[in-house]
Amino acid sequence: MDVFEKEPAIGTKLAELDNVILTPHIGAQTKEAQSLAANVIAEKIIQILRGVI
Repeated sequence: MDVFEKEPAIGTKLAELDNVILTPHIGAQTKEAQSLAANVIAEKIIQILRGVI
């Protein structure tokens, strides 16, 4: 999880669970995530230009 009303998420019961990972909102700003987002956007632009969507 990476979005909380107040960050950092201190004092939340989720943070106490062993099977939960909490990251700051910037956790999705990896090279891989940005590359995937760029590819998805490019594909959508191509679809729009072709009149598919």
